[in-house]
Amino acid sequence: MSIRVENIQKSFGAFQALDNVSLDFPTGELVTLLGPSGCGKTTLLRIIAGLENADSGRVYLDGEDASDTHVRERQVGFVFQHYALFKHMTVFEQRRVRPARTTTQRSAFGSSDQYCAHAPSSSNARPQLL
Repeated sequence: MSIRVENIQKSFGAFQALDNVSLDFPTGELVTLLGPSGCGKTTLLRIIAGLENADSGRVYLDGEDASDTHVRERQVGFVFQHYALFKHMTVFEQRRVRPARTTTQRSAFGSSDQYCAHAPSSSNARPQLL
């Protein structure tokens, strides 16, 4: 699914969380949003998913304007990075420790461990998104 946001603005009172943000996420592209706490990453994700409304701007999913589409109809979700990873476990093993809160459990890698990597072992390394 391609995602495009155009001229997104969002304020919370006097605080401007997003100021004229425009981005393209082509289908199949892996994208990471990086920035300090409070810079608008989560707000943008919530707007794309339909959990939050932008003050202005548009959200396009697969080229169709989804700005006024209900969250249930968008079929978009996001996962936060979890900092409590176990160094001795693979991604697959850690996923079993913290099952998703969904009615249907699915692994992005099927039942195979062939793509599972271990969590970072360096004390300076940041844990990876599961």
